[in-house]
Amino acid sequence: MVKAQTHEGCAVALAAIGRAMLRFATVASVGCKPDFDDRTALVEGPRILAVQSTPAEAGPGAQVSLRALYADSTGTPADPPIDWALCRERKPLTELGPIHPACFAASSPELVPLGAGAEVVGTVFPDACRLFGPNPPEAKKGEPAGRPVDPDLTGGFYLPARLLVVAHDRETYATGQTRLACDPGRVTPEQAREFRRRYRPNENPAIERLVLSRGSHEEAVAPLSAAEPPVRVGSGETVTLRVSWTPCPTESACGDGICGAAEETATCAEDCADPHGCAGAEPYVAFDPLTLELSDRHEGIRASWYATAGTFDIGATGTTEADVNITASSNGWSAPIAPGIVHVWVVLRDDRHGVGWQSYDVEVEP
Repeated sequence: MVKAQTHEGCAVALAAIGRAMLRFATVASVGCKPDFDDRTALVEGPRILAVQSTPAEAGPGAQVSLRALYADSTGTPADPPIDWALCRERKPLTELGPIHPACFAASSPELVPLGAGAEVVGTVFPDACRLFGPNPPEAKKGEPAGRPVDPDLTGGFYLPARLLVVAHDRETYATGQTRLACDPGRVTPEQAREFRRRYRPNENPAIERLVLSRGSHEEAVAPLSAAEPPVRVGSGETVTLRVSWTPCPTESACGDGICGAAEETATCAEDCADPHGCAGAEPYVAFDPLTLELSDRHEGIRASWYATAGTFDIGATGTTEADVNITASSNGWSAPIAPGIVHVWVVLRDDRHGVGWQSYDVEVEP
C-alpha cells in the first residue's frame, strides 16, 4: 500500500490487518506525477480530512451527495476551493493506489465534472457495476475481455471521485468514493436472490458524543453546531477523549427502527416502510470467497483524531468486527503550552467505508 493509505492504519493495533483502504488518500502534485503525502493528526495547513457519500451505498443511476471535511489551522473554512469530478477510468490490477493515476488531472475525457465547493451532487454511472464492480467489463476492440474487479474484504465495490484543491498556489488532489450496490460476483442465482433479500445498504456512522475526562471527572464536549462555550483545559494538561457512536441491534427485531436482514415491508412495515440502516457498527451479510457461502458479518469502527495543536497518543483508535457490543473509543490528548482555541475533529469510518465526523473547539487556559 502507498504511504497515504497506511499512515493511520500502522498506528492502530485495533484496526484489523484486513481492513480495506482508507476512505480517501491525498496527493500533492509535483511536476506531472502525484507524490503521496504523509498524513498526521496535527492540522497545520489546508487539508481534506475525510470525504462522505450520502447515501453511503448507492446503485447505478442513483443520485449521491459528496461532502468533504476541509480543515486548516483556523478551523473549518465555509467555502473550500475544491473542484470535484467522478472518474470513469478503471485502475489497472497492478495499481496499488485508490484510483487510476490518470484521474489526478484538472480535466480529462474520463472525468465527469460535478462542480465546486464543500458539497456536490452526482449520479452513479449506469454501468458502474461493470466499470468498478463484479460484472465483466466490455472488451475493447482488439483486446481480450477483462475480468471483474475484486471486492474488498467486506465484499464492496466503489465508484471513485477526484477532488482538486487549489490553495496557496499549490494543487492538491484527494479521492473519495461511494460504495456501489452491486450483486456479489461468483454467486449462484439462488445466492444472488438470498443476498438481495438479506443485504441492507450501508449507513454512514454518526458521532453521538465526545467526552473529555480528567481522572474520574467527565465533561461533554459540545460540537461546533451547538451554542455552547468550548471545554477548557490547562496549558500542557493531558486528558482523555472518548468518542461514542450509535449502538446497533445485533439481531433484527421488528420495532427497533432498523430494517434488518430478516425484515421486509410485508412483515414489518414499522421498520421497513421507509427503510434505513443504523448509524453505528452495523451487521451485514457478505459473500465469502473462500467458503462460497453467504456469511453474517459485523462492522468495525475506526476513529481518526485531528487537532490544530497539542498531541494525541495515537492517530486513530477503534474497534474490530469482533467488538460487537463496544460503541466507544478513547484517546489521550496533551494540550499545547500556548493558550488559545484548539480546533479538534473526530472522523468515524466503518468497515464498509461509511464516514461521519464532528468538529469541536477546546480552549487552552494559561
